[in-house]
Amino acid sequence: MPNDDQLRLDRAYLQVDRIALKSVLEQQHAAGGVTLLKGSVDANTIATNLFEGGLYHDSSGSTITLSPTGQNVRARLVVDATGFESRLVEREGVSASGLWKAQTPGYQIAYGMCIDPEAGNIAPYKREAMTLFDYRTDHLEGTDLLADAEDRPSFVYVMPTEDGVFFEETSLVGRDERRLEFGTLKRRLHKRLAFHGIAFDEASVREEEYCYIPMGGALPLPSQRIIPVGGAANTVHPATGYQLCRLLASSQDLATAMSAELRREDFDPDAAAAAAHASVWTEANRLQRDFAVFGGEFLGAQPVQLLRGFFSAFFALETDVWGGFLAGWPGLPGNDNHGSYLARLRFGIGIFLKFPPQVAVTFVAYLATFSFEYGPLILRSIFSPIFEIGKPAVPEGLRAQRQLARDIYVSGDVGAKREAVEMLREGRGDPSPQVLLEQNELVT
Repeated sequence: MPNDDQLRLDRAYLQVDRIALKSVLEQQHAAGGVTLLKGSVDANTIATNLFEGGLYHDSSGSTITLSPTGQNVRARLVVDATGFESRLVEREGVSASGLWKAQTPGYQIAYGMCIDPEAGNIAPYKREAMTLFDYRTDHLEGTDLLADAEDRPSFVYVMPTEDGVFFEETSLVGRDERRLEFGTLKRRLHKRLAFHGIAFDEASVREEEYCYIPMGGALPLPSQRIIPVGGAANTVHPATGYQLCRLLASSQDLATAMSAELRREDFDPDAAAAAAHASVWTEANRLQRDFAVFGGEFLGAQPVQLLRGFFSAFFALETDVWGGFLAGWPGLPGNDNHGSYLARLRFGIGIFLKFPPQVAVTFVAYLATFSFEYGPLILRSIFSPIFEIGKPAVPEGLRAQRQLARDIYVSGDVGAKREAVEMLREGRGDPSPQVLLEQNELVT
């Protein structure tokens, strides 16, 4: 769009200092008496709660073997914070996800660099503002990069800092042939800066960033003993790639659930793990995530012209509405605009009415195609009460499920067995009552 039509969003945008964040967490750990054991766990999941290598579960907890020292550590619960591509976390199957077929993760790929521009010039960008979602492609006209950039879009965001300017060319989400390459993004970014007259040399590049964010995919299996947190628990926003605030918000509920279980006199590690899983991926959170998953799938399939129209409508919404979608987790600002099925329905209607005609038509067609291929994921998210009709009640908690399993698979049909025993005692039944009675006692 023309520069005069750019939309100014009156909201702060921050860059997290990773080193400072780690330092704060380490200080809190030390103050709380947390002991840090340095080493690695060489283990891989081979089946639910079974591992090859240095991790073993038993009825009271887990044993972890650290490499290279061989030190054994006993734990009542094991929390995995190793990220999305964990070797310990098992994922749900298709039936549990509610999809008709498996949906693999997409990937947000970006190349960024912090530079000192020559002469301090960064026009047309502003030094007093963060620039987000610059989907222009005029810098690629007349080059062999244009067609690909229109089909597999990338945007730049520009963040001036005290010691330079950070530029990042970003592919929002893609998979397979629509996933962009780091080299392609780097060439696009250099072309963009040259087109705008933003000159720099290699010596002025202070930092390079290769951004790789898995998005979407299957949630962790809730029956596993391993308790994932953060990326390992799939808390990455499946339509934006945002993660840190969602991790911090979800970890509070996770810690509360774990603490309650650890204080129980009848502590059961499997029941505790189930409670921890349930605290992060409640039914409400899953339904909200389904809505965002569909959004990410739609955005990842569109050419640049459609994305321009989509985001012009998205950011025309009220700030707490679009901001709430970008955050998208209970406890974060604006989430009340997305946390219930009615809120998601209002959001969907609101943005649809602002779509340019071509985006609206494409959106409806994609909704139909996606639902036909994967099932009513998005419909269940915004019409969830309808899908609850006739749904059988499930016992809450692993303890209730275990009691139900004992009642069915250990005790069996007690009435039938008692009837058989009484008939045998009365001398009716063949073969020998004594033999069958002994068999019945063994089964019971």
